[in-house]
Amino acid sequence: MPGYQIFEKSYLRTYRANGIEPHSNKMGILDFLRDVKHEISELPRFSKYQVVGIDDLLYMADAEERRTVAHNLHRQLGAAAQALQRKLMDVQIVCKGKLIRGDSLTLKYRDQLLPIDLIFGDLIKQVDAQKNEFYLTSFNLTSG
Repeated sequence: MPGYQIFEKSYLRTYRANGIEPHSNKMGILDFLRDVKHEISELPRFSKYQVVGIDDLLYMADAEERRTVAHNLHRQLGAAAQALQRKLMDVQIVCKGKLIRGDSLTLKYRDQLLPIDLIFGDLIKQVDAQKNEFYLTSFNLTSG
């Protein structure tokens, strides 16, 4: 399914026998943003990417600036939504921290709660047949 699949690193097949198969095209979040902004026409149709580092990016921002960083990520990904959808891409967002579902979805990383819900919206947890937990959303990030 084209869109974003968001999950914890511990659910990758690398770490569990029946884990989620990682996409072979691995890149950092900033490289991914650059590519979808400047080189989207060169990305192959049906591409599959594993994007890492979103937790580090949010963590490195000052606590007061994290919401602004999250809103900027939401805006940049939203601007690329139509192009990503036309390319029928599949993007895994792999988090080193723990995804916590409460009133909203947050990412606990290095004892900090990071506002991942502001980027991807209010997501519902899903579980596959192998008990891997993940969140799915389309490229069209309508809320966040």
